[in-house]
Amino acid sequence: MAAVAGGCTIVVLSTLNSGAVNPSKDDALGWLFVLFGAAAAVQIYSQRYLHITALTEVEKSLHTYRMRQVERVRRCNLDALEEIGPARIFGALTRQTQTLATTAPAILAGAQSAISVVFALAYLAWLDIAALFLTVAIVGLGFLVYMFRLRRARAMLAEVNGQENELFDSVTDLIEGFKEVRLNAGRSADLAVFIDEISRRTCEMRTNVDVKLVEVYLFGQLIFLAAGGALVFLLPGFGLTQPQELLKTVTVILFLFGPIGSMTAASSAVANAQAACEVMLDLERRLERAAQGSGAAPAHPSDFAEVALRQVVYTHGENGSGFMVGPIDLTLRRGDVLFISGGNGSGKSTLLKLLTALYLPQQGQLLVDGRVVDGDQREACQNLYSTVFSDFHLFRRLFGLGEVGAEHVAEWLTTMEIEKKTGMHDGRFDTIKLSTGQRKRLALVVAALEDRPIYVFDEFAADQDPAFRRKFYDEILPALRARGKTVVAVTHDDRYFDRATRHLIMDEGRLTEYRASHE
Repeated sequence: MAAVAGGCTIVVLSTLNSGAVNPSKDDALGWLFVLFGAAAAVQIYSQRYLHITALTEVEKSLHTYRMRQVERVRRCNLDALEEIGPARIFGALTRQTQTLATTAPAILAGAQSAISVVFALAYLAWLDIAALFLTVAIVGLGFLVYMFRLRRARAMLAEVNGQENELFDSVTDLIEGFKEVRLNAGRSADLAVFIDEISRRTCEMRTNVDVKLVEVYLFGQLIFLAAGGALVFLLPGFGLTQPQELLKTVTVILFLFGPIGSMTAASSAVANAQAACEVMLDLERRLERAAQGSGAAPAHPSDFAEVALRQVVYTHGENGSGFMVGPIDLTLRRGDVLFISGGNGSGKSTLLKLLTALYLPQQGQLLVDGRVVDGDQREACQNLYSTVFSDFHLFRRLFGLGEVGAEHVAEWLTTMEIEKKTGMHDGRFDTIKLSTGQRKRLALVVAALEDRPIYVFDEFAADQDPAFRRKFYDEILPALRARGKTVVAVTHDDRYFDRATRHLIMDEGRLTEYRASHE
């Protein structure tokens, strides 16, 4: 359709040329008018079809890209996702896709203009071959310089994208660490200065890129000004063109100013789009490497008799240079109430992530009923667990639970003593703006509704008042065990250690059995 539009543009130009150079009142002029009208109508229709169809396909492609990356994120190991970082993911899925959506019209117009230029040059060759050679020589030389300057602008855009990721990270620090920032004037001032420096540097780099792109645009205009001047002032002087053809060739050059202007204006859009595509493809490659398995979890929670870690080692940091957890040997049996305690930084949270297959062992094996958890088995293993981590995220809707009875939800809200704080209507909680302890109780409600074989709690009782803390250890955990559930809880509440069937201690990445209590 772009070719049809470009061809019709030249038909319009040639009919105008013919009508202007050979004015008459005979039938020839009438036919020229009919041809002009038909070509103009087809051109408008083809342009409309081209733009609507192309823009629709661009949005569909961006949607497909976003959902493909969402699927890969769903299948990532947690450590791989942490290494990629939220700034790179959010940037590629939002800012860069928006860049492609906004630059698509300019790129499309530039592409259509390029086709029109090809047709115009063919028409110019038919009019005057000498004019064509001179125009191509000037434009070809200018194009080489043009591409060189555009390449430099693209390289600068890649640096700007990296700088914008740093800016995103620093603003995220401000938002997520707001309490700490608000309570420390020195920290607040330093963070503001840091963000200001990054923002200023980003602004300067973006301005420099925009200046380069403007210069590229103006250079493109200069090329065709030179071509037009050469046709008018050089060719006649050397006797290389006929005077009667000069007007037509100049008309063609003047016509080319429009398409060439569109093409050069599209150069900045192309540069921005290419930089955005590089960021998006880089994220795609990273997520593709990090994604594991098919992403299809079993329809119903699986059962188990034993989950085991065998000589498992996991080391944080690049190239194994950070804190090491392991080697760990741990067997979790159905019906266990396992307490894990230890100092800050001893590796407790890492142990939970290994046990739940959020981290895969770098050495050793994770086994469920003797089967090694690897690849597609990872989702089946994770389907055993309902969790409330210390850094849990509370969804307002009960995603993945299907239809849940309102009475069942109300029963658990009452058990957690938050029935007066929130409720559930139309598949969503009335509010999740609760205190930290109440939010944890609501997270436990969701975990209980999942009704999976193993419950994992990371410092759940730490934010509870004494009365509910006692209820958690003396009523909720025994009730879960009575229902055949297995519990793994990280806790420092030593007065309740005897409620566990087993108590383990983490110390500098190593796991030891502290004592065994009543069964």
